[in-house]
Amino acid sequence: MLYLEIQRGKSEGPKWSEQYCELGATTSCSMRATTKMANCGQKIEEHRQNLNLANSWFSSVKTAEAIHESGHEWIGVVKTSHSLFPKKALEDKLKTWLDGMNLTLEATTSKGVRLIAVGYKYNSSKVLCFVATKNVGSTIAGDPYRACFSGLP
Repeated sequence: MLYLEIQRGKSEGPKWSEQYCELGATTSCSMRATTKMANCGQKIEEHRQNLNLANSWFSSVKTAEAIHESGHEWIGVVKTSHSLFPKKALEDKLKTWLDGMNLTLEATTSKGVRLIAVGYKYNSSKVLCFVATKNVGSTIAGDPYRACFSGLP
């Protein structure tokens, strides 16, 4: 573990923490973790932008934008924190697509941060959504994923 932040509980919440008023609970927690973990174990002359990978509790458009503004990159799963994210549009568009297909959208936030929204058709009923900063990696298609289950061809 590079960084742990023990929360004080829902009743008190993280209102005591840095950047809470500006960014809210989740994004401020992500920012503190990013700041504390940045360049861990690297020599000063080797410091560079860090890539943060996050699960759905941490991930949102707001968090990706804030992480980018702090000089790092972000990619994460979007589930419940989908304000400003085209989750329903991606799910509706991919509803009839084949498993393993994806749709990538690009947008620029009001602060000028370029973000990528990815919808991935995981199986016949599930679309996974991701938000990423523009420089996180490539969206060029590779070998398609083929879902298969034990005992089935």
